Amino acid sequence: MKPRVLVVEDEGLIAQDLAHTLTRIGYEVTGIVDTGPDAIAAATENKPDVILMDIRLKGPMDGIEAAGEIHRGHDVPVVFLTAHSDAATLERAKLARPYGYVLKPFEEVDLKTTLEIARNIHHAEVALARAEERHRAILATLDEAVIGIDADGRVTFLNPAARSLTARSDAEAIGRDLAEVVALSLGNSSLDLVLAQARRKRESRTFEARLTGADGARHDVRGALLPMRDGYVITLRDTLDRANYERLIRERDVKIAALEKRVEELI
Repeated sequence: MKPRVLVVEDEGLIAQDLAHTLTRIGYEVTGIVDTGPDAIAAATENKPDVILMDIRLKGPMDGIEAAGEIHRGHDVPVVFLTAHSDAATLERAKLARPYGYVLKPFEEVDLKTTLEIARNIHHAEVALARAEERHRAILATLDEAVIGIDADGRVTFLNPAARSLTARSDAEAIGRDLAEVVALSLGNSSLDLVLAQARRKRESRTFEARLTGADGARHDVRGALLPMRDGYVITLRDTLDRANYERLIRERDVKIAALEKRVEELI
């Protein structure tokens, strides 16, 4: 199936030239419009794979504004077509998060290369977003607390078990330094040292610590720190639950033994 492209260009001859060129290099042109509002409407109706957008358009809405609206409502990559390559225009255009630029007068090879790169980047972003969504869904089901932190030590993710253990909501944790979110006492060591060791050797590190949550509750935890490409993941398991479980088992065994002894005495 041919990739589908919407052309937004207010100069008729250039628009037709673009349409012929795009068809020749293997694209299906879903439409040609010349205003920002028409571009938004066409993006909604035609659902193109990529939009080739002139920055200067007829009417009060230029291509940068139209691209911004499209970006907020649709997951479609936009490539800007413009004769205006001055720094101020390009700086403003960045706000619309374009996937590339083609300068007028355009060359066929530049047009094809830029569109292909834009589509490939967009496909990679979509695949990454889907993978992250699946990973988050898996992490949400784990009994272990999972905390994601970036290379600067700021929290990027908490699964439900982590929110419960730390007594922190996402709003209270995301973007803050890990030490501000959760207090971990590692005895003779420190979390900074564990981080440094993991960073230096690029390998996971385990530790035992006392965690104090935002609600003041204290938990003995076993933790693991795993280096990732752009940060770290910390997993924490409350050992108190296990200790309580083992204590209850021992108490149950004692009571059963006492009951059996009493039964023997009665017999």
